Amino acid sequence: AFHHEAVNEAADSLCARVIEVLGTFADEKKFASAADPDAPLPTETLAQLARSVAYLEEALSLVRDSPAPDQTKFNQLLERLGRGGVAEVYVARAVIDGGVEKIVALKLMLPDSGPGTFLTEARTSASLQHKGLVQVFDFGEALGRPYLTMEYVRGRNLETLAARAKATGNPLWRPFVLRVMCDVARALEYLHGQEIFHQELNPRLIQVPESGGAVLLGIGGGVRRGHDPLPADHFMQVYGAIEQFLDAGKIGPWTDIYCLAATLYHAISGNVPAPSLQ
Repeated sequence: AFHHEAVNEAADSLCARVIEVLGTFADEKKFASAADPDAPLPTETLAQLARSVAYLEEALSLVRDSPAPDQTKFNQLLERLGRGGVAEVYVARAVIDGGVEKIVALKLMLPDSGPGTFLTEARTSASLQHKGLVQVFDFGEALGRPYLTMEYVRGRNLETLAARAKATGNPLWRPFVLRVMCDVARALEYLHGQEIFHQELNPRLIQVPESGGAVLLGIGGGVRRGHDPLPADHFMQVYGAIEQFLDAGKIGPWTDIYCLAATLYHAISGNVPAPSLQ
């Protein structure tokens, strides 16, 4: 059902786009004369239609890359939460803990991504136990692709909450923000005690459960060995510390503290902080 819905959505989008393009050119009388049905369409028309087909191909590629539910060890894939550079995340129904069925978050590595960092993150995450970190249940391989199953935390991330608050003109309640930040700080303190530095803390990775508090989703770049500077246009440029962008930058607990402060600024003000490089 998941795959059929995705295909239908892609096809509907293509049809709507083609109708829009053709309608626009018909209204503007840019088609060749009706008296000459063999006249070619204008180059601009063909280019727009080609882009429409490209949209469909991109949508279908996502479907082709997605695992078929009956081909994995998981009973059912319920919803895709997102897709990043190296992995995609689903809500899934899986059997874990000796036969207990649970709703979990399934992180599945994309086919063309290197498994090294992914598997290292999975092993490291599975060894961590803290109420401020999302719990990892299992990791392994399905369809020839590494995966890990995690606790599915129902709620909203801090970025979404801050955006909604700003849209209504009512900033997030400061005691609420303080509680969230304290929970995240305790999780970071635990990671630092394990000599793990997150390095990618930002509002998107802070999940606020329906029951309250806050949970940090994943350990970010904490499994990286050595220091590979982030590109200047990286998403983290507005949350990352300046040492993360320098060849000689030294990463440590202070790096996460800067990320935490930048995230706190965003939560209170509703505005994205200025890049540290500026």
